[in-house]
Amino acid sequence: MNKLKIFVCSHRPVENTPHDEVYTPIHLERINSKDKEAMAEYVGDDTGDHISGKGSHYSEC
Repeated sequence: MNKLKIFVCSHRPVENTPHDEVYTPIHLERINSKDKEAMAEYVGDDTGDHISGKGSHYSEC
């Protein structure tokens, strides 16, 4: 049984993004994205209590 989970985050579609029991792609800033259709298999960051539309107000630094 594999307990490892790797979340792969992206604003844009990425070719050959793995999506299986270990890798879970996450679509960042999905609420304002023009790539929703191209990234339909990604988990969106716009569910539940979220800040998806406020990405320009925060920094990863």
